Amino acid sequence: MNQSHHEADIEIDGARLKVRMIGPFAPDKPVLVFLHEGLGSITQWRDFPEDLSAATGLSALVYDRTGYGRSSALPQPWPDDFLLRQAHLLPHLLDRLHITKPVLFGHSDGGTIALMVSALYPNLPLATITEAAHVLIEPITKQGLQALLEKSTRDPDFAARLLRHHPHQDISFITNWIKTWLRPSLSEWSMVDMLGTITCPLLALQGAHDEHGSADQINLIVTRVSGPAHSVIIPDCGHVPHLEARQSVLDSVTDFLEKSDILKL
Repeated sequence: MNQSHHEADIEIDGARLKVRMIGPFAPDKPVLVFLHEGLGSITQWRDFPEDLSAATGLSALVYDRTGYGRSSALPQPWPDDFLLRQAHLLPHLLDRLHITKPVLFGHSDGGTIALMVSALYPNLPLATITEAAHVLIEPITKQGLQALLEKSTRDPDFAARLLRHHPHQDISFITNWIKTWLRPSLSEWSMVDMLGTITCPLLALQGAHDEHGSADQINLIVTRVSGPAHSVIIPDCGHVPHLEARQSVLDSVTDFLEKSDILKL
């Protein structure tokens, strides 16, 4: 069952962010906050946010980060700390929308940003859910990025399908993001040392056949955070569990939020 939604443009520090709000917002109620993947956008979630909102009874916020979708562009090249900058921006967006009890749901780069927000602002999220998040660069991560770079340059249909979700971008949007992660300066990137300051309840999801990260990613997340943490490896699933194994993700998240008493607030 899909939930009603409406979209708006929010100005933050001179940047325009496209946001989608699902269901009625109330300042004293939990709100699901979705953070998309590294080449993602509002529309690439498809109707998963509406489905999770309906399953949990929580309202939801979905937004295009700066540089993505229908939000303001970012000049290239992106800095090495581009994820950290996005993490510092999110509290300002939540404040503008009077969201005081966010439940973060981040996929891939968005999952990493969700972890960063939870580490930097430990009193902000009620709970954090990550899906295929990465907390360090592995050989499989670099291999997956290189394969994606080759696909984007040799398969114009793939690039065209992706760029439909980013109407102000061209092929350089894809290649620049990939090449940012493949920089020598990021070859040893890690945020593992930040995980210890995360105290909110946490659920980490990952496909058993994730082409961008091994089980070390999810194991590091749940063993290094300070709060209660649970992990779920989803069988027969790759890097995008909410599309490849939607019902498993819906069930796992709903069960986690129920057991964390989030749905009683």
